[in-house]
Amino acid sequence: MFVTAKIALVCPKKIKTYYYDELKNEKYAKDQLHFMRGKQKGKTISLVVEETPEGEYVLIERFSFYSALNKAQPYDRVPCLIYPNTDEKARLLHILAYCIYVERKTTWIFKNEIIMQLIEKHNMSESEIAQATNIELKTVKYHILDRRIPYDIRKEDNNADAKSVLDKICKSTII
Repeated sequence: MFVTAKIALVCPKKIKTYYYDELKNEKYAKDQLHFMRGKQKGKTISLVVEETPEGEYVLIERFSFYSALNKAQPYDRVPCLIYPNTDEKARLLHILAYCIYVERKTTWIFKNEIIMQLIEKHNMSESEIAQATNIELKTVKYHILDRRIPYDIRKEDNNADAKSVLDKICKSTII
């Protein structure tokens, strides 16, 4: 199947995401943008989004770049590669595979959020997720929320800036 994409300039604030790793420090975000742009050696970096039937944009690739842009330049229009809408399940599977194989810097919590949506909203099993994304089953299981961490504490991590601590706790094989 051949899918056509278009290119447009869009403000990061107008792009929706299922989840992203929010940067707290604007200077760090600007440094990240400078570093990412330098790595591209003059090539344009574009965000990759899907356009919904309602005309909204949903981020499907380049989450680290989006996080930095959203903090440092939220209202500056940036180039976006815009794909037509797919169903949410296919979109989540694409995002998960992209984050596991390509953008590995995304946090454990980011990957967990995507997997939990596939399990809870789309009734997929761990093995179905692994098969659909070509990710090893043990990798999918590794990114599933440790049931020992109560839901209310996990939700509180957004308010208390405790994402990195929760990330380390969930990854730990000792605890």
